[in-house]
Amino acid sequence: MLDNIKLLRNERKISQEKLGEICGVSQQSIYKYESLDVEPELTTLKKMADYFEVSIDFLVGHTDVRNVVELVAPPELTNEEWRLIRN
Repeated sequence: MLDNIKLLRNERKISQEKLGEICGVSQQSIYKYESLDVEPELTTLKKMADYFEVSIDFLVGHTDVRNVVELVAPPELTNEEWRLIRN
């Protein structure tokens, strides 16, 4: 059961049918994702994450952090710092 899909859908005030149209699945599929132990295909999860502007991890309840964190530039670390991280 993916509670965060329902949470996000309700925040945007869209129906299961509308979300289904956006993701290319049926209203019944959205219902199953929200209410039963049915998991969407990865492509469907990507469409939902893009639409709601959240990470897939947030959609599936793996994290409470909504925002997608992207590294814009590699960190500038010394060799010693990299060694500590690797260990």
